[in-house]
Amino acid sequence: MRPGRPAFISGELNQLKVRTVVDIFTCMTGILCAIALSGHIPFGYPLLLLAAMGLSVYLDLKEIHIPRWLLTVLSFAVLLYFFVRFDMEDLIGQTVGILFVFMGIKFLENKEFRDYMQIYALALFALAGLGLMTLGIAFIVYLLIFFVLLCLSLIFLTYYSEDPKLELTRQTIRTMITRSLFIPLLAIPLSGLMFIILPRTGYPILTFLNRPDKARSGFSDNVTLGRV
Repeated sequence: MRPGRPAFISGELNQLKVRTVVDIFTCMTGILCAIALSGHIPFGYPLLLLAAMGLSVYLDLKEIHIPRWLLTVLSFAVLLYFFVRFDMEDLIGQTVGILFVFMGIKFLENKEFRDYMQIYALALFALAGLGLMTLGIAFIVYLLIFFVLLCLSLIFLTYYSEDPKLELTRQTIRTMITRSLFIPLLAIPLSGLMFIILPRTGYPILTFLNRPDKARSGFSDNVTLGRV
């Protein structure tokens, strides 16, 4: 590799470092979250995430690393800020906003295996928040795209964890992506089939999350004086 060339670019034009591939899929995951939630939370949060992603690319090009302790202090400051402004009437929106800010901070770190996994976890929770806001067909589409990106990212991330300096040819990358797509293509219809054929109980398991029943209009079989 020539002196002064960015670390993630291989000396051969037809080769890419495995970290570069992981970074591409990770950025695609962040962009997906920004697009999916842009109409449901204040636009400043997706814009902040995209800006952090762009800054992270610039820092990687210049091989500049922000100290982790500084980003940790920033994370605690953000958490304290949201805690002071906490409003139960907008619980989901504020929670998703915190996830976006934390995701942007994680992009600014010198990312290792656990940092990538944390970004994917934050993205998953953010999309789960979208599921609480809307259950339209767009949510299903975003979730399926995220599932495909996650499968591809985890496969390349496994190679990265074994050898961070591994270089892959473009043909190898295309072959790995093509074969990796069989995982979601098989898992999605099999999940639907299992949902249909597996027995389901009539008693909800997560009933403790529901609010207690309030008074409802009508008459019951037994009427007791002094009670609703």
